[in-house]
Amino acid sequence: MKGISYRGNHICFGKYALQALEPAWITSRQIEAGRRAMTRNARRGGKIWVRIFPDKTRYNKKNDMIQPQTHLNVADNSGARELMCIRIIGASNRRYAHIGDVIVAVIKDAVPNMPLERSEVVRAVIVRTCKELKRDNDVRGRVVSWSSAGTCGFRGTRRGTPFAAQTAAGNAIRAVVDQGMQRAEVMIKGPGLGRDAALRAIRRSVSTRTLQWQCVESAADSKRLFYGRFILAPLRKGQADTIGIAMRRALLGEIEGTCITRAKSEKISHEYSTIMGIQESVHEILMNLKEIVLRSNLYRNRTCEASICVRGPGYVTAQDIILPPYVEIVDNTQHIASLTEPVELVIGLQIEKNSGYFIKAPNTFQDGSYPIDPVFNAYSKCES
Repeated sequence: MKGISYRGNHICFGKYALQALEPAWITSRQIEAGRRAMTRNARRGGKIWVRIFPDKTRYNKKNDMIQPQTHLNVADNSGARELMCIRIIGASNRRYAHIGDVIVAVIKDAVPNMPLERSEVVRAVIVRTCKELKRDNDVRGRVVSWSSAGTCGFRGTRRGTPFAAQTAAGNAIRAVVDQGMQRAEVMIKGPGLGRDAALRAIRRSVSTRTLQWQCVESAADSKRLFYGRFILAPLRKGQADTIGIAMRRALLGEIEGTCITRAKSEKISHEYSTIMGIQESVHEILMNLKEIVLRSNLYRNRTCEASICVRGPGYVTAQDIILPPYVEIVDNTQHIASLTEPVELVIGLQIEKNSGYFIKAPNTFQDGSYPIDPVFNAYSKCES
């Protein structure tokens, strides 16, 4: 026993202390056994304090869980499902593995018909743990996300490359951006090759999170048929399907449009009859009226009247429809009928503004008028 402790250690109480002669692992039971043995040989009224001076800084016990014989789950698509750690690559006295360390493990469970099989010895990298890893420099618990070149899979000299710094910075900032962070201050300490690359990765990760619409393709087939393809980016995982389905339902079912919903003529006996001097049948004329594209300032579920009064011979197009001033035809060249003889075609029309698609019931025939199944939505096809 000596009164001076060596290697930077100090005595908390009293004048004497014990000095370890060789490095070794000591447990709480051994400390308690030594304290009891010294207490029995000490004088009455004496006090003994036992303090252990560690050889190096240790992590918290809750993170020192990966050691030999530890079973681990595999996070890649190599085919292995479960591993058992055999040893930790590094110093010979290392007992626990942490995030970024490489271990030698044996495969305990694997997917059939895959390159890796059971009982095969492989090397693996620790990428995450079940419990959170508390950083030594974060005594107040203010760290929201962190990353390093080791956790991103870089080993050896590749850990000091600018690409490794860029990847680590991108992984760290991506987690906080997903939590809703929109503004941040970046502080850089010390020079380094990866400083600029890390700053560029942070700038791209934050700035590109603003949703932006972009038209990548557009075409006009005619006055009433248009095609367009748009991109909305960036989106998180699973958001594309949610937004795409909602937008598709809104475009196909909620957009209001104006259509012809009913046609009336005194010369028509039934829907599938023909009229002398007209090339098309009544059914074909009704289908041509259904295809006419209109634009109006009507309120929803409001109707108005229109008419067609043409004498042949000649062609009847959309421009021959007599409309009220608040209704407009998009394409005046749309064909309706062909008059081959000097006959008169008189048709009364009913125009309605609504949304979606309606199928008229067969019993809605009244006063010589025939219903037309209207398609109010302006989009004939929408894919996401």
